[in-house]
Amino acid sequence: MIHVYEIPEKRSNGFCFGAGKPITFLNIDWMNSPDEIPGIDPMTDEEIVEFIKAKMYIKSDRQYLILFEDRAFVI
Repeated sequence: MIHVYEIPEKRSNGFCFGAGKPITFLNIDWMNSPDEIPGIDPMTDEEIVEFIKAKMYIKSDRQYLILFEDRAFVI
């Protein structure tokens, strides 16, 4: 499973002192990973990034957190 979250422009600042400060990420999409779908060829991370960047909801001035079951990255 792949989840796509829009990273908020305003994030917490200052010290958390071990308690943490909540921030809200917007979950804008989720999809099955290509390797979870029978008959679909595996995709590299770069191919998945290009696929996600082509989605209508992606804004060039924003950052997105892409979460897989076993890894994560930001675009």
